[in-house]
Amino acid sequence: MRIPELDQRRGMSHLRDQGHWGAGAVARVLLVWSAGVGAASFSPTPGGIGVVEVTMTAALVASGLHGPQAVAAVLFYRIVNSKFIITTVCLVHRWFHQRRTQFPARD
Repeated sequence: MRIPELDQRRGMSHLRDQGHWGAGAVARVLLVWSAGVGAASFSPTPGGIGVVEVTMTAALVASGLHGPQAVAAVLFYRIVNSKFIITTVCLVHRWFHQRRTQFPARD
């Protein structure tokens, strides 16, 4: 699967016209994500580390992506996903901590 260059004059509609953003692409991404989630649920490692990456990379390669591109996409997904979770946990912790200092517990 060749990734076409984005023509600035035609924008994203150029990619959509060629079929790169069609229903088939969405179905493939959903299938790859489902394979990763399924692998994480059966993984003996915490967070599915290693198992999810291998499963998602294999699913992307099976759907037509080249190996190095599939590895890069999976690692990018895992980094963004973990950063989102860490940021959310930190924000919730901060909110609880601020709330606790505003309203101290009564003895």
